[in-house]
Amino acid sequence: MPRTQIRDRHEAGSRLAGRLAPWTQPDTVVLAIGRDAVPTAFQAARLIGAPLDVLVVVNVPAPGRSDVIVGAVTENRIRVSDPYQVAHFAAERGSELDSQFRTAFARLRDSVALLRGDRTPIGVKGRTLILVSDGFRARGADIDAAIAWAQMHQAARIAVAVPFVPREAAARLRKKVDLVTLGEPEDVESPRHGYEEFHPVDAHEAAALLETARHPIWATEPFDMSPDPAT
Repeated sequence: MPRTQIRDRHEAGSRLAGRLAPWTQPDTVVLAIGRDAVPTAFQAARLIGAPLDVLVVVNVPAPGRSDVIVGAVTENRIRVSDPYQVAHFAAERGSELDSQFRTAFARLRDSVALLRGDRTPIGVKGRTLILVSDGFRARGADIDAAIAWAQMHQAARIAVAVPFVPREAAARLRKKVDLVTLGEPEDVESPRHGYEEFHPVDAHEAAALLETARHPIWATEPFDMSPDPAT
């Protein structure tokens, strides 16, 4: 029986990489879904020999309830909402919901500046794109936002790689993208599901890995890291 426990994010990336052969093409690009996923995406990209970048995503908490996520925002002003949670809070706290999303966009700008600076993001138009998450969180709002971004930027093929996804959510995601997992249990209570060690990833750690990936010593051919052509 395969081992289900993962030591840390780097091992998660290694094990996901072993399942990514069908999506490993000369044009493949790997994007980490948010800062916490950078170590996992770094290891996966290193092992399949693909360029790496980060797609900054910020989850949006409900007013007065940091434990409840009502949606997520990502780059290019993309916003996704959880219809169930929004309906629950909108009647009495609708204006506060709007404020929560505005605050999330402000946090997003700050995170982009920390993680990428003035570097141009890798283009994905017409390419095979692997979106890597370190764990399933908040009913998958961050993954949904990343998929919406990838579709807007016209990636030719989109795969989402995440260690563990609850069975119901996995079925929903497969209607939109290819999905690569290490397991699909009935329930995933938090993103640390299946991990032995799951420390917070700070901006400095993530930025250092992204900088290393700009000079990928594992590549056999130079990567095309140009941005999408202007449309």
